[in-house]
Amino acid sequence: KLKPWKNSSENDVIHDAIFQYFDYTYDYDTKKFEATLQSIENAYRLNDDNALITAILAKLYLDKFASSRERNQPLLEKGLELANKAVRLNSRSQHAQKALAWALVLSGQKEKAIEVIDRCIGLNPTAVSNLGTMGLSLVMLGEYENGFSLLTQALHLTQDPSACMKLGFALYYYQVKDYEESKRWLERLSPSEFPFVNVLGTAIQGKMHGRYLPKAEFATSLNEHQKNIIERIVFDPELRSEIAAGFYRAVFTPGADTFFQMSA
Repeated sequence: KLKPWKNSSENDVIHDAIFQYFDYTYDYDTKKFEATLQSIENAYRLNDDNALITAILAKLYLDKFASSRERNQPLLEKGLELANKAVRLNSRSQHAQKALAWALVLSGQKEKAIEVIDRCIGLNPTAVSNLGTMGLSLVMLGEYENGFSLLTQALHLTQDPSACMKLGFALYYYQVKDYEESKRWLERLSPSEFPFVNVLGTAIQGKMHGRYLPKAEFATSLNEHQKNIIERIVFDPELRSEIAAGFYRAVFTPGADTFFQMSA
């Protein structure tokens, strides 16, 4: 049961916060993130039994965990707790199930994540944003063909792919070693402060233009910070290794272009 509104201004605050969130998720513009998070936090304080607001707040905390330069474990746990709460409030809410799936993916709980992804898609198989997010999630988990299938379904339903779809396709094509196509999808993302996008873009450049290096050479070449950025997004050890290899080849090949230089 939702808390009753104390006055119409509370309704306006929550409505405006939700609108602001969907405006942010249109392109995941990092410049909009903090203001959006603050608005949703204010809305949650007004009605903490609203499943949609709870799910959105969970998703924002999880997005912040995924996109921060450093791993913030308490933020992940907070997002997971709120996502579980949103599902308890309304198990038929696709936003709640999406938030929980995303939390489980980022927690590395593959089997549980796949179960919730299936449940999320089953609630509305034609919701483009959810198909895109869940497609990206499956690719992150190493379920490449299933993830690609959802991404393709989403692409058939829209002429304006979401940021999740673009990153999902970029990861998928990197995994199948089609680096030109991976690069094409990554370049369609808006300028991003998401560290993983920069790491993947640099890895693509390394694969396309860097010199060959044996695995033994690059295995210990990345620092812990760079490894953590990759491990938060990629579940499959083999793909992690391939991204590390490409990144190393780009950064340590004299004269090679990197995504950092391209984006400057």
